[in-house]
Amino acid sequence: MKKTSLFLCIFLSVTVCKKETDKSVNEKQFLFTDSLTGTELYETPETTSPIFESIPHATKVELLPDNPAYTIQPDITIKWRRIKYKDRIGWVIDSFLSAKVEKHYFSVVTTAGLPLREKPDAKSQVISIIPLGFIGEFYNQSKGNVVIEKQPGFWMETSYNGKKGWIFSGSTAISKNLQSLEERNGEFGDEGWFYRFYSNLEESKLEEVEFDLSTIEKTAKIVKYENHPYTIYQIQRQIAEDDCTGKESQVIFKNNLTGKSFGNREIFSETVVEQNYPLVRSVYTTSIPQKCGCLIEDSTIYFLLEDRVLATAFKNKNTKAYCEYGTISNVEVERENRYDNPHNTVYMYLKLPECLPSEKIILYGGKITDIKKFKTDMFISLKLTNSEVIVEKFYQKGIPEQFITVWETASKESTPAKE
Repeated sequence: MKKTSLFLCIFLSVTVCKKETDKSVNEKQFLFTDSLTGTELYETPETTSPIFESIPHATKVELLPDNPAYTIQPDITIKWRRIKYKDRIGWVIDSFLSAKVEKHYFSVVTTAGLPLREKPDAKSQVISIIPLGFIGEFYNQSKGNVVIEKQPGFWMETSYNGKKGWIFSGSTAISKNLQSLEERNGEFGDEGWFYRFYSNLEESKLEEVEFDLSTIEKTAKIVKYENHPYTIYQIQRQIAEDDCTGKESQVIFKNNLTGKSFGNREIFSETVVEQNYPLVRSVYTTSIPQKCGCLIEDSTIYFLLEDRVLATAFKNKNTKAYCEYGTISNVEVERENRYDNPHNTVYMYLKLPECLPSEKIILYGGKITDIKKFKTDMFISLKLTNSEVIVEKFYQKGIPEQFITVWETASKESTPAKE
């Protein structure tokens, strides 16, 4: 009887496992196209292959269970996915697929505002002027790149106050991350971006990316850094002058314990400046987010945690506040940093300037450096442990009483930290 029961259990287990396996095999996988100019469906995984058709942005397609294919060209390695669209089966470039529908946002960065035109042409009629600091969504993009007043870019279709039209990307900052535009958007009279600094670092967690060193093109220059448990790869490529979507310089973080790799998909060019800087298990980089738009240089700290990589904006030098108007408009906060290396902590004291420009500066541009008044201030403590980043923030309190002693004893010099 016991043997019969045992055989019955084994039979049932095998049957259940087989059903689960069959279910996973038969379960369809879907992705969404992510190219505002359309995603090309190729007959074979080669850019020289015949193109069946161009799939519109945000279209749901079926991912077939084939392994990805790779083609190695002189200046880039292309990863391909085999998909089904309508009744046709073909290949698309992997970077034009996404697990969700991606939205694309822009922010106007010119004091004079940005013309909304009837057609994607610099001579087309102006429908309206979109003001400095406006953030909107664009849902179509011209295929060809153009240069206007020595600024490379492309045309984007959007709407403003119920009117549809086209704008030039060179006068905007562009991102899929709405919050990043809001935080960068030093809008005069609105300090919400200032208060959001370092509010929720978990939201800045890097995406997991597929990374295989053997597929990187031979012409790329690769510099490798070790920072346990991560290997950090700096990949420098040569890309075409008119390529707005390629990655000129890319930083990948590979966790050697989990095998997972992390990277920032949206950055056009990024360079590692220093590792274990300003804290142990942190990496400091500078970057240009985009090529065919407003070229604002950013700097970032990456925090290397056991199971994830977090990123946040950071400037390693103390700065004096200023307010800038013109082709690029910006607010620079007054900043003082200090470093407590024994406790793996950085302290920041930031003051947001009151910008009171004259009418002439607003019309013709200029920079206000003689700041006489500040709207508010913020003290921030960032402490990095193996498993988390502990953030403490204080508004309009100067240096908080409980931090005065550590602030006075902390180092003013930003030097690479040691274990």
